[in-house]
Amino acid sequence: MIPIHLPRPGGPYAGGPLAAHWRGMLALPQSFWLGFALPWGLQVEGAALRVASIALLVGWPLACALVGWGAVGAWRAGGRRAAIRTHRRRAWGWAAQAAVAVGMVAMASAAVLSFGAQAGLYLALSLGVDPLGQVQATASPDGRRLRLTGPLGMDDGDRVVARIEALPGLRLLELDVRGGRISEARQLARVVAARGLQTRVVGACDNACALVFLAGKGRQVMPGGRLGFHRLAPASINPLFVALARQQQAALYQHVGLPEIFITKLLATPPDRLWQPDTDELVNAGLVGVPGRPLDVELPGPAGTPVADYLEALQSHWFWQALDKRHAGSMQAAAERMAAARDAAAADDATQVAGQRVVEALMPKLLAEAGPGLWEPFIGLLADQLGAAAAAGPAACQGLLASDAEVRRNLPAPLLQREGAWLASVLSGPAPEGPSRRPNPLEREVMRRSLGDSAAARLGSVLGPTRREGSPRDCAQATALVAEVTALPAAERRLALRFMFGPR
Repeated sequence: MIPIHLPRPGGPYAGGPLAAHWRGMLALPQSFWLGFALPWGLQVEGAALRVASIALLVGWPLACALVGWGAVGAWRAGGRRAAIRTHRRRAWGWAAQAAVAVGMVAMASAAVLSFGAQAGLYLALSLGVDPLGQVQATASPDGRRLRLTGPLGMDDGDRVVARIEALPGLRLLELDVRGGRISEARQLARVVAARGLQTRVVGACDNACALVFLAGKGRQVMPGGRLGFHRLAPASINPLFVALARQQQAALYQHVGLPEIFITKLLATPPDRLWQPDTDELVNAGLVGVPGRPLDVELPGPAGTPVADYLEALQSHWFWQALDKRHAGSMQAAAERMAAARDAAAADDATQVAGQRVVEALMPKLLAEAGPGLWEPFIGLLADQLGAAAAAGPAACQGLLASDAEVRRNLPAPLLQREGAWLASVLSGPAPEGPSRRPNPLEREVMRRSLGDSAAARLGSVLGPTRREGSPRDCAQATALVAEVTALPAAERRLALRFMFGPR
């Protein structure tokens, strides 16, 4: 920066540098830096809260007056320089006056767009009224869940923190928060992290809400939930402020652990649009709890944990929600089994299996409900599962044919993912209106000619519990029969699948 030398008392700059600047008596570099460039560098953007709003209401008019005062002096200094006949000195004077003119236009635009457009907001905030509204905090009857609804407004951080501190048994924070004040969200996020609370998105959760969500010890996004981000845009035309706001937003999300790819995407999203990562993106980024297997849930605690906690864990999983909707009582039954297993000192895997025994018992019904359109992909999946189970030994193969939950959950991960996707297709489709038609004598004759005299009996006994104790299935015969079915022509294969999975 060019140094500013103070004038001698009684000299041509009598009254000090400020007065000399106003009269245009300072040298052009001195006047320009003192009166025009420096005030622009002192302008700042503050958070729109009560104290900052009062400061902005007072500070913006003062800043405009300061810049206007500086512009007059800089303009006059430039005029004095332009009056000198040296061509080079004139050019500097004209350049300074042009910069002052451009700066004043920018200042006027900023005053209108940055301050004028927000003056009503600043006035409301200075009076303690937040136009965004206030969040509503509703606790469950048992005090274990607290649901936040609405935007996070001014002073909501203090209110919600006080509510959390008044609930010693609180475990879960449910979020339906459409953005709000970043400062309030950061305050709330610190308390969520300190208490080790779980966070669950049950509705909209945008921007500021995401900070609270990411602070959770265990994070879930329910099927009806939506996590959203977009780039925040300051109410300013100054490109320096815009760039600074982008840097601050990126640093904020980096601090709370948002992956870099997410930060890049949200900064590339226009301010008027919302970017919503899908479930796969959230899972791959590790932002939501990822159980090791598709039907597993996050276990709530050690022995003695009430059934309600297991039920809550199951309710957070899309599969168990869909299964309970189709077969009412499934979640309650699974929760009771899991709690009983844990109380009997079962390990985590055994506790998961205890709940999935409910699915094991329902598998014949789920297969019948799937219908012909989903039987085709299942028979291919079954063939691959039999190959994997046979490699693990006869007991694994026989357990798979009996739909044993323990055996099925220990299959290779790709097969588990395929089975999970198939179950999702079954439960997301319409429920069957009534029982399917049983095969008629003509169809039985077709199967007899295609697969032998005992085709109907063999097909009907491939899956499901064994009929007699001590009579395990022959895995080699079952595998061979599945291979025969997949090799049949399309029409006969569909008929064979009806014998295998439909009512008999």
